[in-house]
Amino acid sequence: MDPPQMRRRSVLLAGASTIGLLSGCVAWPDGDGGPGEEVPPEPPEPPVTQPPGGDEGDPLIDDPPQNPDGPGVAGSDLAQYSNAQYQYTVLYPETWVVDEQDPAAVTFVPDTDIGFQIASVFESQSESLEELINRHIQAKRELAPDAEVLNQQQITLPSGQAAALVDWSATFEGLSVRARAVITNAGSIGYSNENIMLADAYTDEFDAIAERIAASLTIQG
Repeated sequence: MDPPQMRRRSVLLAGASTIGLLSGCVAWPDGDGGPGEEVPPEPPEPPVTQPPGGDEGDPLIDDPPQNPDGPGVAGSDLAQYSNAQYQYTVLYPETWVVDEQDPAAVTFVPDTDIGFQIASVFESQSESLEELINRHIQAKRELAPDAEVLNQQQITLPSGQAAALVDWSATFEGLSVRARAVITNAGSIGYSNENIMLADAYTDEFDAIAERIAASLTIQG
């Protein structure tokens, strides 16, 4: 799959109800380009590619054994991405390509067609975590009617916000996928960070890393 196709698939699966599912682009409900003054007007900075914590000798988690059928991502292979416009940071596999054409739906894509990571923002009406989960999965079901939550739990993000850590699955265009997502909101802005992988590539080793990547969402504003 070429990069434009992968980007379109990733945006379509992003999950925020404000994402244009058919057009593959983000739109705010009022058509005004954003939720108001709470979103900083500055353009996004280039991605920051540095080891987590800034110390090359301090891996985020122990490196699990590598599975040749999996994504081939170790815990020490993570870098940090910073989005200045929406004031958040996330970890991502350092060898994956960062696509921030749309700063409201930034994708991280490996060199093999096995999945992607997407960090997105959307307008929120101060929903509860349960409401955010339902909204997230309902958006998936517009493309994959069998999308379902396999597991969910409440966690606390590094920046202190309560968030939902969700494990979900679906069949999209005949392909079975698994995902780990973190969903939260801060005022009128919702945030999600998730890894969506082909089910065959979603190994037990990657699951632990995907959870840590999802939970790395840090809101700076």
